[in-house]
Amino acid sequence: MENAQVFGIPQPQIFVSERTPEGAELTQMDYEVYPQALDGVQHCIADGIPVKGYFHWSLMDNFEWQKGYAMRFGLIAVNRETMERTAKPSLAVLGEYCGA
Repeated sequence: MENAQVFGIPQPQIFVSERTPEGAELTQMDYEVYPQALDGVQHCIADGIPVKGYFHWSLMDNFEWQKGYAMRFGLIAVNRETMERTAKPSLAVLGEYCGA
């Protein structure tokens, strides 16, 4: 990053997206993966890395072209029979991180 400034190159802006490891269990996602990912972002910012944003893959469980409705990556669970929506623990984790 320092070399970029020396050569007059604009410092890059970093946005983190799609932080969902394949095969992770839902409870593991909620209580292990998201806190680790958000802690990593926080450490990067503290180290001076210009992280400008963090984007979760999807607000609600959605249709994945490869696996249909089988994957559930959303922060809000969707019951496909009733269309009822329920906040997942990962939504609270993200909210706490953001100070909500």
